[in-house]
Formats: sequence, structure tokens, C-alpha cells
Amino acid sequence: MKHKLPFLISISCFLLYKLLQYSTGNRYIALLVFLIPITVLLINMILRKKLRYKSWFLSKHSFFLEKKSSTFTSAISKELLFQKLQEVTKSSSFRLVDSNSKSSELLLTTAANFWTWGENLYIEIKEGEKETSLVNVTAVTIYGSYSWNRNHKNYQHFYESFQQSLTI
Repeated sequence: MKHKLPFLISISCFLLYKLLQYSTGNRYIALLVFLIPITVLLINMILRKKLRYKSWFLSKHSFFLEKKSSTFTSAISKELLFQKLQEVTKSSSFRLVDSNSKSSELLLTTAANFWTWGENLYIEIKEGEKETSLVNVTAVTIYGSYSWNRNHKNYQHFYESFQQSLTI
């Protein structure tokens, strides 16, 4: 049902638009139906570049946004890994837009493309057991409940970039 909801809302907006256009005879008044989805998109585009709005994008109530979380471990210390992941980002297709060294979090973005309005990658580094670090990567679409597998591909691309940076 999750992937059908935006489609059903889109059809509903279109039908409501047609109904209002027919009943009022004014298509400009009917176009007001699309203000809500456009407003949500604009808010998401504005808020996407700050870590402080992470809870907005990761909330279970954000049913219009597809999320995919994955975790991997590393033998590198948390502090060194934080620096290493920033370096990896510079040589990847992702853009580092925000970071917090105290909480060891990074926010990477992708540009809008044919499939999505863009994605955010929230990276959180935590200390694991036996001198390891846990890296939790959560990929989120900016608008739309279906990422066309982009979230998974972004995680794979990020993980592969990280692994390649470790080889000499």
C-alpha cells in the first residue's frame, strides 16, 4: 500500500482539480489543489541540507519518503573513520552538505535526476564491540515514496567507495 498511496493521492488531486474546474469554470482556482504537494516538495528541498532536520526525514510519519538503512562495521576508530568518510565523500558522486563531529554524523546528498528529486544519505558512526566502529547509513528520498532502487544503489556506491579508499 505504501507505494500506491502517492499514486492514489495524485489521481485524487487530478480528479479534484477537474471537478473544481468544471464546477467553478476557473482553472486557476482549481490549480490550488496542487499547492499542498508542491509545498511539501519545497519544504523538503529547503530542509534537506541540515542535519538538524534529520528527524523530519526519518520520521515514521513521513510516509511519502522511502527510507533504507544499512550498517557495516570497520576496524578503524570512530574519530579516524569520521575523517576518512569525509575524504571518501570528496572523491565520490555524493556531496557533503553538513556534518557534526561531536555526534559523528555526516549528511550527503545527491542531485535531482530523472528518477527522483534527489536523496539524502545520513551517516552515523558509533563505537562497536572490540575496538570496532559501526557505520549506519540511511538513504532517504527527498520526495516520493518509491526510490526506484536509488536508495540501495546509493548505499552500494558509498560502501564501494569506502572499500576502495582502504586499498593501497
